[in-house]
Formats: sequence, C-alpha cells, structure tokens
Amino acid sequence: EKEPLPEVDDKEPLPEVDEKEPLPEVDEKEPLPEAPLPDKEVPVEPTEAPEPGAPVVPQLSCELACNPGDGAAEIVVLPGATGTEAAVPGLTLEECRELCAGESTCEGIEYTEAAGEVPSACKGQRDIHTSKCTPTTDRKTEIFGTPWGKCITFGDPHVFGFDRPHGPKMNLFDTGEYYLVNSSELVVQGRFGYGKDYPAFSSTVGVAVGGPLLQGHTLYVAYIGPTPGWGGFKVLWDGKEILTEMDAQFSSEDGLMSGKLFSVEPTDYHKMARDTIGTWGETLPSYYFTLPGMNLYVLAGGDTCNVVIEMKKLSGGQDGICGNFNCDVADDGYDALALRGLATPLTGTTLFSSGPAQPEIQTKMRKGAVTLQDCSHELKVKAAESCQAMDEDKEDSCIFDICAAGTTDVAKGEVTADLVSQGVDADMAAKEEHS
Repeated sequence: EKEPLPEVDDKEPLPEVDEKEPLPEVDEKEPLPEAPLPDKEVPVEPTEAPEPGAPVVPQLSCELACNPGDGAAEIVVLPGATGTEAAVPGLTLEECRELCAGESTCEGIEYTEAAGEVPSACKGQRDIHTSKCTPTTDRKTEIFGTPWGKCITFGDPHVFGFDRPHGPKMNLFDTGEYYLVNSSELVVQGRFGYGKDYPAFSSTVGVAVGGPLLQGHTLYVAYIGPTPGWGGFKVLWDGKEILTEMDAQFSSEDGLMSGKLFSVEPTDYHKMARDTIGTWGETLPSYYFTLPGMNLYVLAGGDTCNVVIEMKKLSGGQDGICGNFNCDVADDGYDALALRGLATPLTGTTLFSSGPAQPEIQTKMRKGAVTLQDCSHELKVKAAESCQAMDEDKEDSCIFDICAAGTTDVAKGEVTADLVSQGVDADMAAKEEHS
C-alpha cells in the first residue's frame, strides 16, 4: 500500500506530464509557425478568393499592349475565347476581370473598349514582362499577379525605370550611393562616380544587393581600379572575392545565388545596355547573376558599368531611383524622386560597406563642360555632326554627353545603341500595328 502512492501518483504525473509538456511544447511552440501565414496569404486574397459580388481590383492598371509574340506575356485561354488571339468579345471591363479571377493561371488581362460596331475584346495573360510591352492608348493591361520589369542605369548616368522601359529617361549627375530598389524584402543600391570618359558628371560604377530575400547575404560589384576593364572590378559574396577570371562561374552553398563572368552581346539584356561602352559588333565582358526574384546584368566598361535589373514587382511595395513600379510614368522623374528623399546620396553604413570603399578619384570632378553653355563652339559643331543619325529627342542628350566628356569619342557607342533602339522600337511598333 505504501509503494504505489509516492512513486506513481505523486512524482510522475505532476512534474513530468502536467507541468513540463503542455507549457513549452503546446502553448508556446505550436503557435509560432502560424504567425507568418497571414503575410503569405495577403497578396493573393484580392484575386484568388474574392467575396461573392465583390469587385475584382487589379494591382496594376497600365496603358500597355503586352503581345505574346514579343515575349511580353503568355496567353491564358478564357472561357468563351475565340480566334488565334484567344479574345472574348462583348464583355465589360468588370466582367473581363471576373473571368480572369475565375481562372487559376490568369495573372492579368488586356482589355480593348468597344468602338462602333467592333465589340470589346478581353484577353487573359500570365507571366507578364512590362519591359517588353509597348505603350498604347487604345487598350489597357491590368495585372493581378506580380509582373516582371526591368530597370537600367547607363551612361552618365541615365535611368530607364520599371515604369519607363521606353523612356523618358531620368538623369542623376551627383556622386555617391543611392537606392535603386528599396523595400522590406529586397534592397539594391547603386554607386555613382566620375570616370575617365565622363569627368564632369557621374556614371554608374557599382551595384550591391541585400535584404531579407537574400537571407543575410550581400552581393557587391564595383570598379575599384586601377586596371581598366573587368580586371579592375571587384565582385564579393559576403565579403569574399569571386569571379576573378574570364569564364568563371560561382554558386553559393545554399543555392540562393549563381553568377558568371563571360563575354556577351549587351543588347541581349536591354536595348540600351551597351550605351557609351564598347564598339558595335564585339561581345563585351559582363557579369550575370541570378538571385531570389531577380536577375542582374552588369556590363563592365573601362572604369564604369551599365546595370540591368530584371525583377518581379515586390508585393510589399518598393521605391528607389528605378521607380515604384506602379505603371505611372509621371511619378518617377527627378523632382518626384527628390520629394520622396531618393535623389540624395545615402549616408552611414550601406551595402557597399561589405567591400572596398569608393576610390577618391571617383568623387572628384575633373575637366568637362557642366552645361551646354560651357561647351566650346567647335566641340558643339563636332558633336552635332557625330549625333545627327540619332532620334531627334536623343540628339541633344548625345551632344551634351560629348561636351561633358570633352571628346567625340563617346558618341560612337551612343549612336550605335540608338540605332539598335530605333530598330527594336520600329519592329515592336510594326507588330503593335498589326496586332
């Protein structure tokens, strides 16, 4: 009678089962994994599970035509679609939205209003790349998912942001480090400095990537010198140098990043990618990186670089020199960025702090015209002759770049890049006309 009482009833149940097990393992540990779930579900609530009768609201409404033939989107065949273009005729915009929301693979619509006897047209789309779409006023593209976009910094430096794939360009002439993309998920910073060809206005000289999507990692790419070309660039992953020789490849142990140094045609990544760097007809040393949600292309020049960021729109919002990716061209100009505090250099610790500091020579303005009024008459005449083959709206920029550099040598790359751009734009316009 004495043995069972102290050994079984008193000691075992009280300290080991009732007190220790339920408190730490059930009450504290179980709820923790559930906390992130609401955040993951928020972006899809408006499109995948609308309340009955509730309007379907797109994340983006863009005056763009995203033609599958240009690689701008893939066709999603909606119920009632007819013809080779898989268009559903006669729907209102709201009905077109609802039709897309009812298809699990549909991420957006292209909608054309009725005109006279021609009925409206509704097309379903997925895998939308806004940089490959063409501006238009006779139809609209509405996007419910997360589209791809491109931003490029090139020249001294000009920026075509996510909402300005075909211009107008935004110019930023001061040195320092700036946010190209800033969000709670991903951060991309650009470094600008003076170079040999553009001693009076800054050019892109580096790019760095970090943020939660990289899980604490940092990618650093910058021209440090003194060797001209790719040999003067430093590429670091978490502070360790990688890609030190041509045709080198690297993959991080966790698989988050892969990169390579190789020779390639820059316009394969953006029509303006070789602007001011290299001679037409030759492949050029370049870096290419794949990261979570983005691809990064860096063309290595003599002491500057052109940078192309291709990424998916971030669901939590984003901003920076590359713009806010909202399909509004008007709010990404210099004045608008300045009002949002994005046109001034960053101070203190930046992503570039993981690598070598910016060389002093990149921060000191040297020779070159600061304005067209400072440019000599003789150089202006030579500049006008060198730039005359360009589109009228880009000719002034070409003349200005020559005056800033103090030589017509920089014109060859600009004229070549513009001629390529004209060819690309003409081809896209022809496709748009016949679509």
